[in-house]
Amino acid sequence: MGCVVSRGTYVSRSEFDILQQQVSIPRQELESIQRRLQYLEAAVQSVQLNALHTHPQTGGSVTPKRGNGAEPASAFVATEQKTGNAHNSQDSDTLHHGMASSVETKPASDRGIVKPMRWDVKPGVAVTLANAASMRPSGAGQCWELVDATCERCRRHKPPPPRTGWKTIRLFVSSTFSDFYSEREALVKEVFPDLRIWCQSRKIHLVECDLRWGVPKDTTSGETLRTCLGEIDRCFEDNSYPFFLAMIGERCGWIPEPCEVPGLVGAQYGWVHGLSVTEMEIVHGAYRSTNPNALFMMRDPSVISHIPEDLRYLYVDSNPDAPEKLRALKKNIRNKFPNQCDDYSCSFQSVDGDGRPKLTGLRESSKFATKVFEFFKDRVDAQYPLRTGHADLVASQKAAHESFLDSRAAIVLGREEILDDIQTYINDGRISTPLIVVGSTGAGKSAVMARSAATTLKNSIAKAIPGGGKTGWTVFYHFVGAAPGSTDLGHVLQRFLREMGFFKDNMPSDLDTLVREVHRILSSPLTTPCILFFDAINQLDDDKQTEKLPWLPEELSPTVRCILSMINQTSCHKLLSDRSHPPQEVFCGPLNLIARKAIVTETFANCNKRLDDEQLQLLLSKNGSVNPLWLATACEELRVFGSFERVLAKIRELADDLPGLLQLVLERLENESGGELVVATLCLLECSRHGLLESELLLLLGNEKDVLPPADGWIESDQALDDLKSKRRKSIDVDALVSMLHEKVSMTYRNQHVLLPQTADLGIDQGEGAAVASSTRVEPVPASKWSTVYRGLRQFLRPCGDSGEGRLDFYHRTMSKAVRRKYFESDDDRYTKYQYTWWHGKLAGFFESSEDMDRRSEELPYHLEQLLDHSRLAACLVEWPMFDRLCEEQYSLDLLHSWRKAGGYKAALACYLEALKMLRESGVSREELAMRQHKVSRFLCQAGNYDDAYKLLNETLEIEEQELGARPEQMADLLYLLADILSEIAKLIVFISDETLRQSRQIIDYTRRSIELRRQLPGPEHERKLAITLLLNSFHLSSITQQESDTEGITVDQALDEGKQCLQEAMQIFEKHGDVEKIADCYMTLGFLQQSGTPAEFECYEKALDLCMRSVGRSHVLTSRLHANIGNYYEYIGQVEKAYDCFVEWASISTEVLGPSHPKTVCAYEVLKEPRYAAIEKRRKAEGQ
Repeated sequence: MGCVVSRGTYVSRSEFDILQQQVSIPRQELESIQRRLQYLEAAVQSVQLNALHTHPQTGGSVTPKRGNGAEPASAFVATEQKTGNAHNSQDSDTLHHGMASSVETKPASDRGIVKPMRWDVKPGVAVTLANAASMRPSGAGQCWELVDATCERCRRHKPPPPRTGWKTIRLFVSSTFSDFYSEREALVKEVFPDLRIWCQSRKIHLVECDLRWGVPKDTTSGETLRTCLGEIDRCFEDNSYPFFLAMIGERCGWIPEPCEVPGLVGAQYGWVHGLSVTEMEIVHGAYRSTNPNALFMMRDPSVISHIPEDLRYLYVDSNPDAPEKLRALKKNIRNKFPNQCDDYSCSFQSVDGDGRPKLTGLRESSKFATKVFEFFKDRVDAQYPLRTGHADLVASQKAAHESFLDSRAAIVLGREEILDDIQTYINDGRISTPLIVVGSTGAGKSAVMARSAATTLKNSIAKAIPGGGKTGWTVFYHFVGAAPGSTDLGHVLQRFLREMGFFKDNMPSDLDTLVREVHRILSSPLTTPCILFFDAINQLDDDKQTEKLPWLPEELSPTVRCILSMINQTSCHKLLSDRSHPPQEVFCGPLNLIARKAIVTETFANCNKRLDDEQLQLLLSKNGSVNPLWLATACEELRVFGSFERVLAKIRELADDLPGLLQLVLERLENESGGELVVATLCLLECSRHGLLESELLLLLGNEKDVLPPADGWIESDQALDDLKSKRRKSIDVDALVSMLHEKVSMTYRNQHVLLPQTADLGIDQGEGAAVASSTRVEPVPASKWSTVYRGLRQFLRPCGDSGEGRLDFYHRTMSKAVRRKYFESDDDRYTKYQYTWWHGKLAGFFESSEDMDRRSEELPYHLEQLLDHSRLAACLVEWPMFDRLCEEQYSLDLLHSWRKAGGYKAALACYLEALKMLRESGVSREELAMRQHKVSRFLCQAGNYDDAYKLLNETLEIEEQELGARPEQMADLLYLLADILSEIAKLIVFISDETLRQSRQIIDYTRRSIELRRQLPGPEHERKLAITLLLNSFHLSSITQQESDTEGITVDQALDEGKQCLQEAMQIFEKHGDVEKIADCYMTLGFLQQSGTPAEFECYEKALDLCMRSVGRSHVLTSRLHANIGNYYEYIGQVEKAYDCFVEWASISTEVLGPSHPKTVCAYEVLKEPRYAAIEKRRKAEGQ
């Protein structure tokens, strides 16, 4: 558009800019020309607008539609006239919401204001927006007359359609800026996070439109108005009636001059002239539409008198028109919204570091916070009611993962190549291995997985994925940490089987069966086409079986695609990479600059903010910005930062590395979200073994006086800790423990529960920080305080869901690293030692008093081990319920490990034998005694106490046969265990002798009897136990095949035939159940049935080792046995160097898994002491190998 710069001369804007540069013009004259230029531009727009809004035939006016995206126009009359009107306040609110006007204002006497049209507004008569845009109200009364005249009459909004998925709602916050800093802090950091959690439970995304900062300092006044009013337009479009919160104090705020209102803005919102921006927001967002979703919070002005005089200007408007305008605003609002207005009071507390008054009485359970939360909760519920009906478990679990998918898939930038690679894998039917997405912590793997799953789901619905047949592809996705139970492998597999329809009833509950079923389904060509996404698989609950992914076949069915994500170089990544058929792999690396810029821009746009170029450039120059998690964390820190003018300084303060940035976050959370309770929560989670239940944390935080260790306690207790740990490292006093058991046992069985043996009974100090169980129950921390803590930490934790009983732990291990660095590590090792001792002691004391045996057995031994409290650990392991839990097959190695820490297997033998003796003396039933003796025998066998185990088991067999009726299931179990104990003894003998052959014959007798009984018992579990017994029988039949003559009634040929038949049947059962570990054991036994030293024998061992590494990994008893047998093979064919390497690995694994004193470990080292292997060791050491 051109400009008139003098009489008879017309130049364009660009030409005028050139003239400014070429001609030296005094600043005041230049400013005057600039203002006049705006007036003249408005005049031209007015002519155009009048032509636009005048009907060509009738001359009538046409009211433009609101929110149609057209650029509004103003209708100024281009006649200049001096006036005394003074709407602009010359104080801090000229920067409304942190957004500066681009036109410098002057006193009214120096401003040229256009002459208004004749005032012709009559009560009850509507005025079109076009006519309103040409009017200039004088005073607050006329402003509101014009607003009322343009109000929508009988506005009828269509009710929102029924929701089938997630809905986004927008909550607009309106107020003046500097005087509502404290209220906005309370909203952003407490009220809105709580409201967001509530909304998410109803499948609603909450976006708060908080324009307190985020429009750069160089934004023009026109852009400011378009931003504020346009955002309300968006709220109308998204939610029919906007969710609108207005906070009103004693300030009007910025009142734009007519020249500062762009022409099209004036035309689209014709009532804007004479109103402050805050009034415009209230009129547009609530008043004109009588919005039922609007809440008006009016602050008691008495608080101003308590604010220091030099700061009161922030709360009182200097504009002389302000009192009249405020009275009119409040009166009109109260009249129109009598049930949507609320008064609240607050108190002055102090002046913060930035020189701002800090007000209290606004957070947690205050009237202000409660009213805002409850009002919008009720209005959201009214506008978007939750569907009622019976909650379906499958649907609720799926909904949680859908929510996670929606949130993570929203912004995925700079990963186009990875996304394409995943879709190529899905569409290529020739690839039979899984695909893994790997990258560092925070690299954006979850976002990639979420976007890929969403794209795949869309393509499957459209039948756009080849190879799906008539049914098409079914898509399943699981995000570890997205919902309660999602980190437990058993839960993951059950959810997969249930949601995919493979099991409707009789869902397996034990992990072994689940693993076998899923392995079978994923490898079966009969499986219906399915595409599976498993995100963050390395974050499954820490378990030796879990990290080996035994449920995932090496080669998938042609009808199965499986995509997994994990951190690179984690255990599960290494195990997958070591497979003979490794999976396809894509790497999620650093973000490029374009992607980083797009992520920041879109992230801030979603919350109605943006950084200016300088701020954006500084943020992206940080080294950490190449990591999506760093970038997301930094953006969130800036979003909740309250001072727009200090954003640049805040960006400079951000640490370049992710742990360092998280430490800054922790400092903020300490100050804002609970102080000591935040620190205690973080330290407790860090020291827990596998996270803590929310209910456990509430109790642990209940005693707030003792929630943290004494600040200087580490200095005072350093020597005491050294003395205590030195004392604990000594072997336990078995006699003292046995004596204590005698005292406890009668009471134990009289009260029908096992009392916890306290180490005080042993005369042993429980140590610094140990919270011993007491008769006084600790009350949980108040819900209001915990809510504050959880709200602050929530984004960094695995979510716990509505029940509040989910496992809480750090979502990213980087947060764990940041917690260690901030709260545990120090230049003085004594401080670190003291901190860990105090927190482990607190947790040990808590779990000693826990009645939840599953949690107690999971956590208590671990913490006692960390404390080096051997005697308390031994007392814990002797407790029968604890023993029953830990002696189960999946935990048996943990029990062995704990006893090695608690004093060794000899101490375990003495304690358990004495405990059994007391059981007999207590008059316990023979059934229970037999059950206990059976379990102890099995443990003693695992611990290498074979003779004692064999003797005890024979006593148990006698009880079963003579007193309990020889029950088939119990007899089958006992006979197998007798055979297994003798088998372990036989394996310790390096050379086969007549004695070992006699033992093999006895073992075969036991296994045959057990097999006969087991065949009578129905069910998959007995079928599997049958296969295990058949395998053991085949193994010892193989020792007879190595002889040249028959052995006690069994010929070599008979042994070979029976061994092969047993092995074949066992292999079929294990393959049916998908038990890869036992299949590996079968191949090893098949090697024994081959002629010694032949390639066939070695091929069997090689196949077995491959399967073993895939199923159970290196640290397993079966792996050590295989290395021993491969070593024997190399020794037999004369390759002693290779044999030596195998025997070294045998010894190393046995030491790691069983301990140095275990007979199997001792046997391995005895072999290495043989002269030829000792010589190899000596030579290699000399050569520096």
